[in-house]
Order: sequence, then C-alpha cells, then structure tokens
Amino acid sequence: MENILVLTDFSYNAFNAAKYAVSLANQLNTSRVTLYHSFITASTDVLPAFASEVKDPWIQTIERLYELKSSLEFFCN
Repeated sequence: MENILVLTDFSYNAFNAAKYAVSLANQLNTSRVTLYHSFITASTDVLPAFASEVKDPWIQTIERLYELKSSLEFFCN
C-alpha cells in the first residue's frame, strides 16, 4: 500500500482514527498518509458586522490540518 487517506472533522474520534492510520502506515511501510477535510461554505448576501475579522474557512482549515500533522508526527517512526 503506497498511500493512506485519512478523512477528518477535527474531532477527538477523528484524531484517534488518524493515529491508527499512522500506526498502520508504519506497520505496512506506507510511503504517505494524506489528511483531508472538506466543508461547505454558506453563501450569503450579508456580510458580518466585523467581516475583516472573520477568518476565511479555507485558511482556518489549512491551519488545523497543519496542527493535526504536527500532532501526528509524534506517532511516526
């Protein structure tokens, strides 16, 4: 197996599943573990009162994926 795809919603259970995937990857000598999160953006005609302070969901997701990656590196060989 060359790649394991790990879907996440950033929950505690998803983190445990990701840890398991990393462990499995170590056992199978898998070359890559890919983290994936998807979301649906709501479209609206009205901007929030402080629109400049609202973080783009895409940027927030990327940051959380990097945090998850950092947390999982502890479990890699």
